Amino acid sequence: VVANLVEEGLVDADAALDFFVDRGRSLAVRKAPSGPDLQVALADFRRALALAKTHEQRKEIEFQIKLVSWMQEGLRLVTELQGLQAHDTCGEGVADVHQMNVWMTQVGDVVRSALLASLGKEQPMARWWKLSIGTRVKVMDNVDELMRLCKRPAPGAQGP
Repeated sequence: VVANLVEEGLVDADAALDFFVDRGRSLAVRKAPSGPDLQVALADFRRALALAKTHEQRKEIEFQIKLVSWMQEGLRLVTELQGLQAHDTCGEGVADVHQMNVWMTQVGDVVRSALLASLGKEQPMARWWKLSIGTRVKVMDNVDELMRLCKRPAPGAQGP
């Protein structure tokens, strides 16, 4: 299989670089029950970095290494929270583990929203349009903004 050819050095450096970058990305975002494999993803990015020939390739791979390291830190914090929960069941320490779980989930949601917004992926709809079945939408949690948007006339309707 391709992985074996790459691991045995039977492909050229460009093909190996592409393989390690692609596999690193895939492992970092794997949604299997076992979750992402960040250790192997980092190893793949480091191998790709060693094969990089251009400044641009190195910068891109270095950024991916930073991003996966950031993901590892986030998962380390989840593990730390689980440790706090274990202490709580023993009657030691954390005042409200459930509240910490809720807050950590909210933090994750905010990080995701901020990331998408900064990439221009999550924006309020600026105009009406027909959405196809299965389109993902976000429910607003700002009542005033929702009321303002609901006062706009529907397409083809007369304004006030």
